[in-house]
Amino acid sequence: MKKLIGVICFVFIILDFSLGQQTSDATVAHAQQTVDETDKLKTGNTKEIQNNFLQTSLNNIFGPNNSFSVNPSLFAIDSLFIKKSRNVDPATFRKQRLLRNIQLVDSISINNPDNSLSKLGFSKLSFGISIALKNNKDIRYGTFANDPQYLALNTRVMGIIKIIKNKIGQKAYYTALKDHSNVEAHNIEYEKDSIVQAILSAFWIKYDSSLLTREIKDQIDSLSPEDAILFKTDTVGNMAKILAARYAQKALWTIYPAYAYDVTNKQSSYLLTSEYTKGIRKNKEKAPWELDLKASILVGKDTTITGSNLQNQLLTISAGVNFILHRDESQASTMELKPYFQNNYQLGHVQEGGHRDSVTINVIYRIKIFDTFWIPLTISYDVNKKDHPLFGFISFALSLDSGNGSGSSKKSKS
Repeated sequence: MKKLIGVICFVFIILDFSLGQQTSDATVAHAQQTVDETDKLKTGNTKEIQNNFLQTSLNNIFGPNNSFSVNPSLFAIDSLFIKKSRNVDPATFRKQRLLRNIQLVDSISINNPDNSLSKLGFSKLSFGISIALKNNKDIRYGTFANDPQYLALNTRVMGIIKIIKNKIGQKAYYTALKDHSNVEAHNIEYEKDSIVQAILSAFWIKYDSSLLTREIKDQIDSLSPEDAILFKTDTVGNMAKILAARYAQKALWTIYPAYAYDVTNKQSSYLLTSEYTKGIRKNKEKAPWELDLKASILVGKDTTITGSNLQNQLLTISAGVNFILHRDESQASTMELKPYFQNNYQLGHVQEGGHRDSVTINVIYRIKIFDTFWIPLTISYDVNKKDHPLFGFISFALSLDSGNGSGSSKKSKS
């Protein structure tokens, strides 16, 4: 009798462990789905500050001083060289989140004074690293797993899966399911006595109705309408979109140290930048507004002084608000306008005829051409300049997220 009780307890422990593992797999998949949905809703302004995969840009394309930058995250680099497993566990999810929040920033400045291809030359090489000190836009695994809305939903679904498994189990799992072609097509791993749980868990992870056999669909139809609807609509996908709209407006704070080498003057310069952005509009149903604060200090060569020096010590502080002017059907931003004020203060040597303190009024207009392709136009007005105080430049920016790799166009509506 004692042996029989021991065997029964062992079987229950194994079943609970299996169900717990399926719950963990589902939670990781759903957390990643929420991350992908959040990336879709991030503004062009946010992606310019920190992109989770790869960003390339061509700046000031019609001016005499152009620059080309390639900014991959460590997650993008890791994806190129490390083979990814089909199943991601919580520890891997946490590692990937860390890698997404560290981005390399490399740029090449091109000197082209006459806009002539024959006179192109490198003028500056720059290398830096952008680190997200605080990135609440990128959801943590623990935060998602313990979200009351998701926790209640996941617990409820796992209970229903257990009920369906037990009902079909009375006829013997493996022999009751006559059609296994869908299981083989989706490469579902299972044991003969747990095929029902394997199918339903795989369905819950990626919501693919083609996974379900006729017998399982019949059991779902026999459930109460409140329970059956969980298996007939993409419940997690809808919830992920709701959570994504919330997380896309949370705070992002980055710090960016960089080193640059001036090829023309043969001297190094050093830059330290910090930027903070957060959604500030209380009405979440309307297009978001983002507060944007930025401060940087540049230490480099003053070209009016002969010889090597670090007398150019420029402190720059800016503040503005990024407005979304238009969104597409998925509520992703397609057009933005960011007015901002910028103050430049020279801590080092002030050039003859120059100003120690200067203020510019600026506007950045961004329009999304494809899902990943933005064109930002910057216009600035220098209040200290009497002649030609207004100037501007246009750039191209391509931002690839971990969830996409192409720039397919998307129809939008007002």
